Amino acid sequence: MLTNSEIFFKAAKTFQDERKHINEEYEQALKDLENKRGSEYYKAETDRLKKERDNRLSALKQDSGATMLNTIEAMRKAASQRATAAPTDEQVRILQVLKMRDNVTERELTEAAKSLENCPLGLSVIQEIAGKNGVIRNYRRFYNGDKMPSEFADNTLNVLERETRDFIEFDTKRTARISAEYQRAHYGDDNSRPLPKRALFNEKADCFKSLGITPDNLDGFIAAVDGD
Repeated sequence: MLTNSEIFFKAAKTFQDERKHINEEYEQALKDLENKRGSEYYKAETDRLKKERDNRLSALKQDSGATMLNTIEAMRKAASQRATAAPTDEQVRILQVLKMRDNVTERELTEAAKSLENCPLGLSVIQEIAGKNGVIRNYRRFYNGDKMPSEFADNTLNVLERETRDFIEFDTKRTARISAEYQRAHYGDDNSRPLPKRALFNEKADCFKSLGITPDNLDGFIAAVDGD
């Protein structure tokens, strides 16, 4: 039986490969029509080819694209069912003292986070205290368990869903699109250069990396969303 992460990867790769095939067929068909450019036949045929491509891409989104998004929801359910480790009495005291303070330094927060490395719930509280004290640092990274806790998995799934929706809609790099939009807004449109395509992936790790999940978080994330 395939796990959630395997189902997601399989659907993402199918989507990626099929989209590439559809677009390449469309682009080749347009090249084959170049000698007819300017004629009524050229216009009618390019309109037909575009409609055919768009219909194929739409069907792909409804199939493999929908599978990816539905699997993310299954991942959320699996991650949410994991038990949350409660802080020890000593860890509770540390959090209570920090909450009573009007001002907490970054050093104090770091020391507290180290003592809460096995308690994701406590690290989330540290993160909240840091925000209230204007300290911009990711204290959840101090977690030292072998499985990503549900509190952190949910945030990671939010990133995965956002990046997946972008992946489904565009086969070009987000950074390139942002740069092109800036170019249009400030210097006018420039259609002379096509936007660079996303890098293709063949392995599960590369798939998730391309969708915002860093390699150092991948094993813990997979364990959480697969229900291991």
